[in-house]
Amino acid sequence: MSPPALETRLLGPLAPALLTWLREGVAYPGPGRARLWQYRWASLTFRFNLSMQRRLQPASPPGPDPLLVLGAWRSGTTFLHELLASQPGFVTPRTWQCMAPSTFGLTGAPSRGVVQARPMDDFTIAADSPQEDEFALLALGGPSLYRAFLDPRRLESLAPLLDGDAWTSPWPAETDWLEFLGRVGGQAGDHASRLLLKSPNHSYRLPALQRQFPRMQGIWITRDPRAIWQSNRRLWPTMAKLYGLAPMDEAALDRFLVRMIACTAKALNRWCDALPPERLVVLSLEQLKVAPESLTTQALARLSSAPPDADGLARLHAAAAARAHVRTAAERGELSVNNERQGELAQALEALAEAQRRALASHGLGA
Repeated sequence: MSPPALETRLLGPLAPALLTWLREGVAYPGPGRARLWQYRWASLTFRFNLSMQRRLQPASPPGPDPLLVLGAWRSGTTFLHELLASQPGFVTPRTWQCMAPSTFGLTGAPSRGVVQARPMDDFTIAADSPQEDEFALLALGGPSLYRAFLDPRRLESLAPLLDGDAWTSPWPAETDWLEFLGRVGGQAGDHASRLLLKSPNHSYRLPALQRQFPRMQGIWITRDPRAIWQSNRRLWPTMAKLYGLAPMDEAALDRFLVRMIACTAKALNRWCDALPPERLVVLSLEQLKVAPESLTTQALARLSSAPPDADGLARLHAAAAARAHVRTAAERGELSVNNERQGELAQALEALAEAQRRALASHGLGA
């Protein structure tokens, strides 16, 4: 049983619950039907592998106080995640683990490093790159907005997951997700390390995260709302084209993204109300690009983490240098929004801009 190839255009094996959700969708066009059969074929042994993994590599509970990287999609969370993951005191899920949560404990890490560009930008990723645990949650059958990558036509039906109130009760596959996190920590072999998690989806899950991790801390990264909007208009169709069983409707995407921007403003306000400045730091991407090492060190100090030693500083410098070319890359040309959404979009963008201004004032490093 070998680790999944990073080059594959399909996710790794999917849980039966997720395949059932896919089969419940409206009939897929010809290429979509073929891709669904590929997903089903790859997932035939999902239950068996997960059961075997549990027997051979029991998972310990995840630590009680992870550090979370938060913010909207395309706000710079990956850059911040990589800076933090460079520090020896953290353990974070890796791409090869997240893409195969039912087998990674059986296969072990890939023997060779494959590097490729992400489909939506110039960031390169490798099998060992820090990765969103959201992909593991998705594959395990949990309620994730990334289901829309697989069936883009149901994006609007998934949009209620942007509302924090949707996460007040336990949800399907929550136990499987926690087990995945515990296995990631156990596989690292250093139980003193702190779990570092990154997923923009977590930004909307405050009640669920508080229930599981009452002592968690977070770093929220802000970005110009208009840039977030524009970048997401590219992200979602790109991922749907890569993984999806059907095309994505642009009008539906516009409606979803307006709602996403508005919900991000509410979520940021909610996090700032719930966590004091010593448990939540707010940074701006624009500042982080200019001084990544200094701001990362300051943020960790505010959260009472141990200051980086000489090795940690060297790792942080290397992580920042590795993304120097991306930090200076310009955004591509702007995309227009449907005229009927212009007013709603403007209102949502202003709400997010105001929420970010307040958050930086109350929880920024200068606060």
